[in-house]
Amino acid sequence: LQTNSSGVLSFVDAPSGGAFNFVAGYANDSEHTNFSIDNCFTSTYQNYLIQYSVTCISGSNNTRLQMKLRTGGASGSDHTSEYRRTFFARDSQNNTDHSSDDSSSSDFFMVGANAMSNSASMYVNNGQIYVHSPVKSGFQTNMFGMGNATDWNGYQQSHTYGCRVNSTTAMTGFKMYANQDNLKYSHVRVYGIADS
Repeated sequence: LQTNSSGVLSFVDAPSGGAFNFVAGYANDSEHTNFSIDNCFTSTYQNYLIQYSVTCISGSNNTRLQMKLRTGGASGSDHTSEYRRTFFARDSQNNTDHSSDDSSSSDFFMVGANAMSNSASMYVNNGQIYVHSPVKSGFQTNMFGMGNATDWNGYQQSHTYGCRVNSTTAMTGFKMYANQDNLKYSHVRVYGIADS
């Protein structure tokens, strides 16, 4: 609310745009080995949100969802080192799955536990990943995510994970894939987070 010089109340116009602004997406209900979204991170926004829902074809106790960042804009290529990462999951039977890597040779970011299911009646692996400063000059990219999944035994899982890419190279996109399976039912959206 605001008042004019006569004390009359009125509503302030809402700012244009919103806190989360759609910039790119991907949807595929057929079998595919992986998917990439290039040139979704630009200088338009400093921080981004990825929202994903993914299922795999076969599933097993050793199948997990992974992610790599990409460089080079529209003609992107995988960034394959320096993923300083942590991952933790707990399922509805109180089993835990945790993984970490702090080596320069680490070449992926883990966003799903080691028992990805292949259910045809749901999106098995769902979550959100915040990507901080992927193209800011001189800055390393940081990511934090949370998600849920149904594992190979039918147990419900909750995930938290984080990663810092120990490089100041501009990261302009990303790729998702299963470590040992093909994907199906991949629906992903990328949003730029407004700075003000």
